[in-house]
Amino acid sequence: MHKHLLLLLFCFVLILSCKKDPEPPVAQFTFANNNCEGPCEVTFINESANADQYGWDFGDGIKSVDKNPRHAYAKGGKYAVTLSAIGKGGSMTFTDTITIKSSKPNADFDIQQLTEGQIKVISKAESSTTYQWTFGDGGTGTGQTSSYTYKANGTYTIILTATGPEGQSTATKTVTITSISKPSAEFDVEYMANGEVRLVSKFGSSTTYQWNFGDGTIGTGPDPYHTYKNNGSYTITLTATGPGGQSTSFKTVQITNISTTGQGIIYLTRNGLGAVDVYISGSYEGRITVYYSSGSPTCGENGNVTITKPAGVYNVTAKAANGSAQWNGTITVVNGKCSKLGLN
Repeated sequence: MHKHLLLLLFCFVLILSCKKDPEPPVAQFTFANNNCEGPCEVTFINESANADQYGWDFGDGIKSVDKNPRHAYAKGGKYAVTLSAIGKGGSMTFTDTITIKSSKPNADFDIQQLTEGQIKVISKAESSTTYQWTFGDGGTGTGQTSSYTYKANGTYTIILTATGPEGQSTATKTVTITSISKPSAEFDVEYMANGEVRLVSKFGSSTTYQWNFGDGTIGTGPDPYHTYKNNGSYTITLTATGPGGQSTSFKTVQITNISTTGQGIIYLTRNGLGAVDVYISGSYEGRITVYYSSGSPTCGENGNVTITKPAGVYNVTAKAANGSAQWNGTITVVNGKCSKLGLN
């Protein structure tokens, strides 16, 4: 009985010692659709042996555990694909490189309108390495995004030329700019003396200023001076032009500080005549009692004859009191000024 048990035990140990170890896995794969133009899908064919679990790394950050997976590559490039094959006999990895062609750029872009003529363009082109923009008013730009400012409202054609390894393409869009503000045509009036005013524009986005002073004269510039010749009411018009268009405003000014009379002085430049009587248009005005060997007096100085009258030309007659001399002439009176007539 013991002999039989020993015989059975010996056979069992012999059988165990004759059992083979599992074969190690062999990782291998091929793929279809190599050199397709991205984005494209690639089918991977698993040719591994002695494995029952698989791990794929497609080289673009995506992984899979399928036996024969399909994977879509978003863009062109070279990708190192690694397959890990796992079985009872261990594990093995195999790596091969797949090439996805870069597609031609597909130019497209978005436009963001900001304020005061500013825009931002954003390219949506894929497979592009350079971006060239034209903005329709002579301006250009580069880069995947570009900012630009138009100088005037209007409709403009924007063109994007996108270039990549496989060529270039263009996209065209129009943009209508309405965000540039009209210039301010408001202004203030500063009254000066003797009919003079200073006009002060309230600066905005104006580039030119055209003034009409309401008396038949015009001017330019942001802050002109103007002198009126007569008292009265005048309507001033300012037309301001800028990138956003044109604006006009009006103001009425009352001019009341222009003198309506002027002065004239009649004086003597000869010695030895004594007193000289002066007549204006036949009416006696006064007597000259001094003389000037050089220089001249100002209106109102004693010893001379000063007249105050409306502007105009007046006849002057002067007679020496001793009868030795007489003068006949004219003096022109100007409003707000002192005119002079010397008798020699």
